[in-house]
Amino acid sequence: MTDTPPARHREWIISSALVALAGTVFVGARALEPPASTFDEFLPLVAAQRVLAGEVPYRDYTTQYPPLMTWLDAALLSFAKPELLATRALCLAIVVVGLVVVTRLAARIVGSERKGAAIGLATALAHGAPPWSYSLVPATVLVLSSFLATLRARASGVGRPRAWLAVAGLLLGLAALARHEAAAFGAIPVLGAVFLSESARGRRAALSSLAIVAGTAAVLPLAFLVFVVASGAASGAWEQLVRIPALVYPDMRRLPWPLPWRAPGDAQGWPAAFSIYAPFVVGALALGRVVREWRAAGEGDERGAARLDEGALASLALVFVLCATVRADRAHVYAA
Repeated sequence: MTDTPPARHREWIISSALVALAGTVFVGARALEPPASTFDEFLPLVAAQRVLAGEVPYRDYTTQYPPLMTWLDAALLSFAKPELLATRALCLAIVVVGLVVVTRLAARIVGSERKGAAIGLATALAHGAPPWSYSLVPATVLVLSSFLATLRARASGVGRPRAWLAVAGLLLGLAALARHEAAAFGAIPVLGAVFLSESARGRRAALSSLAIVAGTAAVLPLAFLVFVVASGAASGAWEQLVRIPALVYPDMRRLPWPLPWRAPGDAQGWPAAFSIYAPFVVGALALGRVVREWRAAGEGDERGAARLDEGALASLALVFVLCATVRADRAHVYAA
């Protein structure tokens, strides 16, 4: 296959479609399994039904989650029956989008569509059942999509279309409406990579690009803040989204970090070394390799941009460990 733009376009469509198909088959097959936790899966359904009944989250009912997944479930239940299979199909669609995003990230960073497709297929095969209807699923996909948008902005050359940087910021803001602490943790490598990559064009350009991403990231959370204040849910939102998770929840629901050879309850039989700790070990090893190669290359490194992106992705796995500081289980290390 020649290296013409139409050929490359065809390649990425084929590789993305293959990964999407593999994810739909292998992850989708797990959607037919009975729920491992009826509380975690049925509660979002109840919240969605209450929203459809006209109730306001944090004012009319209690929930410790930001509203995005509830709103998505409510939109689905507005025309579908309130069944687990329907919400699992929605979660599956989000996972498949995430797998395609992983494929696009890998292909851009390693510079090979086939290697990117291989990484995407391996991810689809190893993914297993996601924590269905759990807010970390869309939050993770949105953070990765934000990072992909920053790469797309950089690939546009000198023009550096501000639209792509704004898209990256909006995706980060949307991630905050899914899981605000995961979005905050994920924003650290994303914003850091934007600033460092744009620094080659000068400090002013770097600060300008950073301001675009950070400024647009604040738009949707600020709109949500206006909504909760206007609907009289501000005090409830503060209590349920900030104070209880920070001060009350840890003492009530904390789980110790498991021994590496033991299988945590939600790890589907896998020892913690391969389910809980693996993402952080892989992230640390990958980041260490990037640092070593960067130091060895010195100035004029032709792969400097790719190394920066690799380092940012490895850092994502490490900063996402903060999502599991209270409950060290598979659901909370999903982002990593």
